[in-house]
Amino acid sequence: REVAVCHFHMADLALQEQRIAGAPPLPKARIVSALRHARRSVEYWEREGALQYAKDFISSHIRVARLIECHPRSSAISEALEHLGGAEVKLLELAKSSASGGVAAETKELFITKPTGEKVAVAAFRREMSRACQSGLRQGEDVERLKTLYRRVLRNEPIGVGADAAAAA
Repeated sequence: REVAVCHFHMADLALQEQRIAGAPPLPKARIVSALRHARRSVEYWEREGALQYAKDFISSHIRVARLIECHPRSSAISEALEHLGGAEVKLLELAKSSASGGVAAETKELFITKPTGEKVAVAAFRREMSRACQSGLRQGEDVERLKTLYRRVLRNEPIGVGADAAAAA
């Protein structure tokens, strides 16, 4: 557990460097190294139980998405959204497949639910997806696609990134 937390914070160091005003873009080697640490943290929380450690699972995936966004590629924001969408689907499937009493009250608060009680989204992932979409729209990258994704995020609809999005378009 401590090792996963260390990996999490090692990945976070790169993101903290980016928060400094006027900081140069991260070198590719630094991004790759930070992503490796972030992914190791994600792997641990997935292996140990995403529902049991839901907050750690969520924050680790958000770290990975933010690091993906640091890549100087034009598709970086789309890749980050795809990562968050996949993580959200995993967590929702786990929550739906567990017995109704199997999800702790603290964990239930992390989900956005319909009035029927059906879990439709993870609030923290939706916030991060919104932030990523806004960032992409400000940069002017793939504006129409990001607008569509942003609407889906705000409406708590499945975002359908990756192959699903290509089929829908």
